[in-house]
Amino acid sequence: MEVGACGEMAGTPEGAVFLVGVGVGSLSMGLRAMEAVAEALAGAGRDGCREAAAAALDAATAAEARAALRIALAPA
Repeated sequence: MEVGACGEMAGTPEGAVFLVGVGVGSLSMGLRAMEAVAEALAGAGRDGCREAAAAALDAATAAEARAALRIALAPA
């Protein structure tokens, strides 16, 4: 079964990295968000998304979770 996500979270680079990292198979978002999200996912890769999502889930605070997701977006 494939899971999809639509909305604000799917349309942000950090949110998309998290959603893909936890196994969401399709994302729906506004046209304006597509380029930034596509670049973020391409840069992070599936493994990077998984690692970032795991780190976010293990974080003690929301700020730490967001920081873990932003690390996946940082240029290598």
